[in-house]
Amino acid sequence: MSSLFLYYPDGVSVPVFASEHGLGLQDSKGHYGDRVEYLAGDQSKKTRHHLFLDMNEEEYEASVLGSSSGKIRHQAHHGRLEDGEGSSRGSLVQMGMEDLEEKSVFSNVVESRLIHLDLKGAPPRISYIKEVLRLGKASGINGVLIEWEDTFPWKDNLENLTLTRGGYNLSEVEEIISFAEVAMNMEVIPLVQTFGHVEFILKSEQLRHLREVDGDPQSYCPSKMGTMDIITDMIDQVLEVHKNARYIHIGCDEVVNLHMCSLCQSAFESRDEVFLHHVTRVASIVRKKDKIPIIWDDMLRSVPAKRLVDSGIGSLVEPMVWVYAEDIDRFVGWESWEKYSKIFPTIWAAAAFKGAFGETLTIPPLSRHAENSQRWVDVLTRESVRWQKGVGGLVLTGWQRYDHFAVLCELLPAAIPSLVYTSLIISTPSGGAAIRNRMFVAKNQSILPTSEPEKMETSTVTLTSSLASKGVLEVTPESSSDSSAPTPMDTSPPIDLSLSRSERSTRRRIPHPRSLMQKEAGMSRFGMSSDVRPLHARERMSEAADKNQLISRQFHRILHCSNHPESIAGMIKEAGDAELAFASRCNFPGVAFFRTLFRLRSLLKEIWELEEKVLRGRAWATAYNVRHNYSLPSRIDEVIFNQVPRFRRQLSMTAKSVAISLKSIFKGEVVLEWLEQNVWEAWQTLDSFEKVGDRLKRIAVWPRRPLKSPPEMIDGLGLQAVDLGDHEEL
Repeated sequence: MSSLFLYYPDGVSVPVFASEHGLGLQDSKGHYGDRVEYLAGDQSKKTRHHLFLDMNEEEYEASVLGSSSGKIRHQAHHGRLEDGEGSSRGSLVQMGMEDLEEKSVFSNVVESRLIHLDLKGAPPRISYIKEVLRLGKASGINGVLIEWEDTFPWKDNLENLTLTRGGYNLSEVEEIISFAEVAMNMEVIPLVQTFGHVEFILKSEQLRHLREVDGDPQSYCPSKMGTMDIITDMIDQVLEVHKNARYIHIGCDEVVNLHMCSLCQSAFESRDEVFLHHVTRVASIVRKKDKIPIIWDDMLRSVPAKRLVDSGIGSLVEPMVWVYAEDIDRFVGWESWEKYSKIFPTIWAAAAFKGAFGETLTIPPLSRHAENSQRWVDVLTRESVRWQKGVGGLVLTGWQRYDHFAVLCELLPAAIPSLVYTSLIISTPSGGAAIRNRMFVAKNQSILPTSEPEKMETSTVTLTSSLASKGVLEVTPESSSDSSAPTPMDTSPPIDLSLSRSERSTRRRIPHPRSLMQKEAGMSRFGMSSDVRPLHARERMSEAADKNQLISRQFHRILHCSNHPESIAGMIKEAGDAELAFASRCNFPGVAFFRTLFRLRSLLKEIWELEEKVLRGRAWATAYNVRHNYSLPSRIDEVIFNQVPRFRRQLSMTAKSVAISLKSIFKGEVVLEWLEQNVWEAWQTLDSFEKVGDRLKRIAVWPRRPLKSPPEMIDGLGLQAVDLGDHEEL
């Protein structure tokens, strides 16, 4: 295969390679990615440049971002994509799996970065899903994990699992998959729950008999006839449309009801045994279909290593470790990492961009999601070297409901800023990261760096991957170059690609508890001498500041924001509940709803404060006053009618704004559900206040005190036997 090169106006040229992630850049030392950082100029004055290779739906384009005095200029210079003979960029042809091989590669970023689309019960319109994928791609995302649940067009014996209306038909599902795989060049992984979180399947009378616990549809009973038939049928139907899928995520998280029925208790000795037996059966079915099954890891954390080994699960599934809290090590300790590394050849991880910090939230807490994402980069930097095949990928989950019966949490348009920001965090390289990645690359293509971590430590180039997909793009030039001709990398002016430790910032290695216990070995966990100079705190702060500034600039470029701060990270830590309000000045798909959310949140806060004041803070419209029709009309005007009509008008206008802003994103059923959940209760409260106020104001004559207490209160509180003196009811 002939080489292609990127030429730039200043004489810089960089070779281009083809891998599963499309076209990328390669430096003289064999390191690769879609971004290359280098120093150019003489020794007395050097300028740092960033080379980018971007792809839109039609063509590849190369850009150079120059920097001077540490400040990056936004204006880019475009380069030509040519072969060694100066011909134009070639044509692109699809490569099959037989042309790929699996290798372990070190890079300073996780190479496979995915977003999770949870569609359950509230499918966005296809046009909006495409917008979300475009934004994800622009932010460095190269894959998507799709959880269809009841929005999928199930057929035959499963047709009753689909939404009664509002779900996707087969052509729509194929359109979404095709857009992600072909237009966006993304890896697409379907997710089918096969053990727990199967409420949408087992809630019906038809499949009730497959429950582990009759009164709870949360999980299958793996011992009952018919369970594996349903699971196999669902997997078959999903893979029928996901023809190019390399993986399928089979769920298996939070299996609440386990080893509880008589069948399971008689067949298995423990919960662990039941779980492993069922998961290995499902995984074996998936493997026979030439797919790689992925599972959530939480049910594995407490299982002893020996039991995992004996089950054979290590050769069947790839675990995806999920933690959404900031302190990842609190939930997955070094013991789990050590256990997983001995059993599984690769590992996946999952952070979150929404749906993690509150079942009824409407706006994601950006600071918490950002911290969680960065912590995952740190953890994978620390732990990835354990796996011989490296890290499979890092997913940003975006839950739409906590389970099938839960109400909606943050909608996609409310989470776009969080999606872009967290995507940039995991996509932007950190100088000191050395993450071992599992990659599928074209066979016989010498583009990969050494898999030895100590080699990566002395690497001189900062790289990130390009966009991923199932297919690999091979470049076929229009005319081949002479293999004996010198490569453009050797042309003048020479590029100084060396970056000494003092000239570049690197992240400090986070010591593992086990390594702290083995200092006497004289080696760090990367196989390097333990006397390597640790980064000074000032250097670590400088690296973080540089990365935050770059992320902030990219964030505002992608979302078309105005008046952006130098660092979003510093701003959101001081903003409290309004930490995402700055994104209202941006212009992205769904921003109208995003802006309306802040108005609605402020209005609802005032309404609930009014309710507290009316019912418990003031003395003329409490439940007691209403029950006894006993209040002063002039006070009713003061307490209720001075504010309630205004709030009703504002709430009605805001509800209409929500409906208008969401109608192009969701179908009517979803819009109405969200309004019922988030607006209707407040409206009912205001409506009841007006009705109560009208009734109390019409009363002109009142009885003498004492007022008769309701008998149901006396009965309910058990006061019949209490001697309260001369009260006539007692």
